Amino acid sequence: MLICVCQINFFQDHTKVILCPLMAAVTYIDDQRAVRTYRLPLIEKFGCSRELSSRLGYARAMCERMAASKSGSGATAASVATTASTS
Repeated sequence: MLICVCQINFFQDHTKVILCPLMAAVTYIDDQRAVRTYRLPLIEKFGCSRELSSRLGYARAMCERMAASKSGSGATAASVATTASTS
C-alpha cells in the first residue's frame, strides 16, 4: 500500500506542515515546536489560524506545482523542492 504524505518545512521560522490525504488531516508544528493535528473537514467548517491558513495556501500551491511537473510540464520535482525550500 502506498501512502502519500507531504511535509513542507518553512526555513524562516522552522515551522512544518505535514499533509496526510488518507487521514484527511494536517499536522502543524509551530515555531515553539508545539504539534497540533487538525482534520481537514473541521478546518473547512470552523476555520483555522491565519498562520496555518497561510502555510496551507503555500502547501497547496507547491503540491499543485509538483503535480503539474509530474504530468510533463517540463519542471522536475527537484526544481520544485528547491523553490519550496527557499520560500
